[in-house]
Amino acid sequence: MSDDEPETKHSDEPVAGGARPRVVCAELRREPSRALVEIVLERDGVEYRSEISAVGGEELLLRLAARETVRMLGEIVGNPDHFKLIGIKNIHAFDAQVVLVCVQTADAPDRKLVGCVPGPDGLIRGVVQAVLNATNRIVESYS
Repeated sequence: MSDDEPETKHSDEPVAGGARPRVVCAELRREPSRALVEIVLERDGVEYRSEISAVGGEELLLRLAARETVRMLGEIVGNPDHFKLIGIKNIHAFDAQVVLVCVQTADAPDRKLVGCVPGPDGLIRGVVQAVLNATNRIVESYS
């Protein structure tokens, strides 16, 4: 690059505070007596891992994955109670599955953060990504 060319910033570079977390892994493994959900998030080169297991249907697993992602985001920002999961919906709209989540923050409980992922490849990954979509601007403001 020459001295007279402007430096280009890419949207995936960190902004004030830090980079947005990204999904490294979000998968469901079924075992004979239970289901195991593994979630791995990465932010600024640090990985955050969690595994949860449960016995129950799809709706329970999706809720647990969303709740665990919210907990992990609290760990990332240094305040385990900063985010609260309000709800999750997995709906069929326009010939596709759509995952919606609603999250609130401790510092603005009247403000609802909504994330949506249309047509996710895997429902667990879709839930995790929807939580990140709802909270990414808040999380990136924390260093």
